[in-house]
Amino acid sequence: MINRKGKTMQFHEYAMLLPMLSSDEKITLKKHIQENGLLNPIVLYEGKILDGRNRYEICLELGITPTTKEYSGDNPLAYVVGQNIERRHLSPSQKAAIAVKLEPLFAEENKKKEKQRKLSLPGNRTSANLHLSNVKASTRASKVTGASVRNVQHAKRILKIAPETFKEIEKGSKTINQAINEIAKIEVRAKLDSVAVQEVKKTAGKFDVIVIDPPWPLDFFPRESAPNQVSLNYPVMTLKEIENLTIPSSDDCHVFLWTTHKFLPFSFEILKKYGAEYKCTFVWHKNGGFQVVGMPQMNCEFCLYGQIGKPKFVDYKSFNVCFDADRGKHSEKPQEFYDLLNRVTAGRKIDMFNRREIKGFSVYGNQTKEIECPVKIQEVKIA
Repeated sequence: MINRKGKTMQFHEYAMLLPMLSSDEKITLKKHIQENGLLNPIVLYEGKILDGRNRYEICLELGITPTTKEYSGDNPLAYVVGQNIERRHLSPSQKAAIAVKLEPLFAEENKKKEKQRKLSLPGNRTSANLHLSNVKASTRASKVTGASVRNVQHAKRILKIAPETFKEIEKGSKTINQAINEIAKIEVRAKLDSVAVQEVKKTAGKFDVIVIDPPWPLDFFPRESAPNQVSLNYPVMTLKEIENLTIPSSDDCHVFLWTTHKFLPFSFEILKKYGAEYKCTFVWHKNGGFQVVGMPQMNCEFCLYGQIGKPKFVDYKSFNVCFDADRGKHSEKPQEFYDLLNRVTAGRKIDMFNRREIKGFSVYGNQTKEIECPVKIQEVKIA
């Protein structure tokens, strides 16, 4: 910033506690100054702008020489906060962000007062008393800004974990609730994907996401396409064998069980046998499908979703139970499904009875081709 003498004019650190005006607010203020001139002088302290940053910038833009005056009080911090909190249209989230920045300054004031007090009292003050000063600083910051204690606590956490997001809150472009939701997703993913957690689970052979596409004991009926096929080109399992599978689930696990029209009624009980609580059914709409003579074309497949424990999704955008995807080879599930799971879930993933290698998933197959799983799945067995 340049003052009227051509010298650089800086903003005082106390002035920087408050966000600049929004573009709409600045347009309104600029119009007022253009029509009426600068009615309130820029307040300086220690040679820097203490109050009036927006007015100062607008004056420079309009070619107006700003008038200034020196701050003469004894508490410039309280002055700048008092001047702006009341007259600015700040959101609850912005006020909480200001409170977070005010707290260490108030704590420093308390320490200075405590030091002066100690000099006038016999003996030393205890650390507990000093802690009380910090508590008072926190309370004072919330009270002065009018921010709720809860919002201030959240804002502190955001500043620590995501400082760039904190800046967005200061500007008013994001609320604390929006930021907390984003951070929650990041933390869930980080927790599940951390190397330490991975190593523990690698030893135990447990997975956070399990996709199961069992080799159902399908019978073949006369149909419109491939009428001469009478058996599958991979070994199948009986319903009892599928039901008795021991799946390598973690304490909090997403379970996705693919099934067919014929075995849909049995699949709900099978999911329950795996220890998963049914939540919803995903439907794959295909471009064609199996059609028995005299019956409609089966141009969709189902994937039951259940939960063991309390697993969390990390993304909910474009997360639907119905999706379109083209068919691949026989019984092969679409890449779109796996792309979706890689986006909305975190942690170690396995695709049991897989027919091909899938990015992000360990695979365990015993059908047309045996694919070695990177982690030995001793728990996966047929009773």
